[in-house]
Amino acid sequence: MFKIVDRLGISDRVKWYAPTIAISLSYTTSQIGHITADNASNNDTMMEFFAKYIEKRTKTYFPYEDRRIR
Repeated sequence: MFKIVDRLGISDRVKWYAPTIAISLSYTTSQIGHITADNASNNDTMMEFFAKYIEKRTKTYFPYEDRRIR
C-alpha cells in the first residue's frame, strides 16, 4: 500500500480534518478516504502501519479504524 501511494505521488492527498465549527459542525472528507479490505487480521495491522506512515509523511492524522471498509 505504501509503495503504491508513493509511486502514484498521492501521499499528500491522504488527509483527515477534525471537525470545524462555523455555523454548524461538519467534517471535511479526505481525498483518499477509505480502504476496502477483507476481515483478515493482517489488514488491521496494515491499516495501523499505513496510518503511521501517512502521519509521518504528511504530518496529518489518519483514523485508520474508521477508514477501513470490510
